[in-house]
Amino acid sequence: MKSFLAIFVLAFVLLFGVPLVRFSRSKIGFEAVPFYSILFVLIGILFSQSGLNVFTDTVLTQIFPLIGFSLGWLGFLMTIDFDIHLIRKVDSRDVVYSLIFSAGAFLFVGVGFLFAFRTFFRQFSPSMAWLLASLSVTTSPILLRLLIKKRRKRSLIIERLSLITVLGGILGIFVYGIVVSFLTENLWWRNLLFSLIVGIGSGFFINLMVVGARKHNEMLLFVYGIIFLSSGLAGLLDISPLFVNAIAGMVVANSSVKRSRVAAILYEAEQLIIVLIYVIFGALWTPHFEGLSGLLWMALVMGILYAVLRYSGKLLGALVIKKLYKENVMLFANNLVCQISVLLSLLIDFRLVAGTNREFVNLLFLGMFFTVVLSMVVASYFMNVAFKKLA
Repeated sequence: MKSFLAIFVLAFVLLFGVPLVRFSRSKIGFEAVPFYSILFVLIGILFSQSGLNVFTDTVLTQIFPLIGFSLGWLGFLMTIDFDIHLIRKVDSRDVVYSLIFSAGAFLFVGVGFLFAFRTFFRQFSPSMAWLLASLSVTTSPILLRLLIKKRRKRSLIIERLSLITVLGGILGIFVYGIVVSFLTENLWWRNLLFSLIVGIGSGFFINLMVVGARKHNEMLLFVYGIIFLSSGLAGLLDISPLFVNAIAGMVVANSSVKRSRVAAILYEAEQLIIVLIYVIFGALWTPHFEGLSGLLWMALVMGILYAVLRYSGKLLGALVIKKLYKENVMLFANNLVCQISVLLSLLIDFRLVAGTNREFVNLLFLGMFFTVVLSMVVASYFMNVAFKKLA
């Protein structure tokens, strides 16, 4: 009975949530994104096991195909536009810059939390530090959209920042997929091998099916159906549906003549899937209220530490680039903020694939939620600074 109630809640939120997202984007602007994301997360928490107890563990298991599809959809979307041939047409320095920024954040967060987990948070495995490090790699395009919207035109610096951001987002997905393969109970090579087989196979299967599809509805059925199947298969094999479909998206992006139409089909459901991810993130909230105060303090410390380490890593990357290439890219480093929807999706994915330590997962969820709120405040400041410099 609760599974039907959970589906009804999700359908109701989507029915009224998607128009709200469209209104906020068209009338208020992208500045409203963090606010409605928090709203939908709170709705998920309201119906979680710590709230009205609708999304129980049993219910979440029963609706896993829906959750897995949402994660797979986002992973596919993140890589569908990444044609490897485009790299040859851009300045190779920007590719190197993206790698340096990502490496700086990864090392700072990884080493910092490795020390923290061995010194202060000893109840958690030090290996979880590298999970947090992998989460730090992904970046968000939201500031670029704000800059483009306010300037009403693109510039060379925005084009370069856009490329670095996109590369960081894709790299973050693959770094996460590799790291999480080491954090499950299964053998790491088994996880990576199955991910590659299912991901590459799904990508080529989509290519095969869409070649003869002429009608829009046919392509939509093939693309969504295969993402649904590959996500379900990933669940059966205990591997990441997000990582599997990111591999599939990369295959389609570099081998299908209809990749632009496939991408357009995915973008049609963007607002619906993003709202669903926010609600599911809140629904996975599981701590009890009697120990909430201690958890809040730990999560706040963890969230602030993560944000500071990640930003410090980006700044280190800017200093390395200045030393090696004699170019000041501090503006780039300041605007490489976390990707909200992708970050939350990675956390959901980890909770489903390898989240055996519930205490750590609760701390991780809440800590990263604090990070998102903090990052958007800082991002707003740096966006205004960047706009003034580019004006």
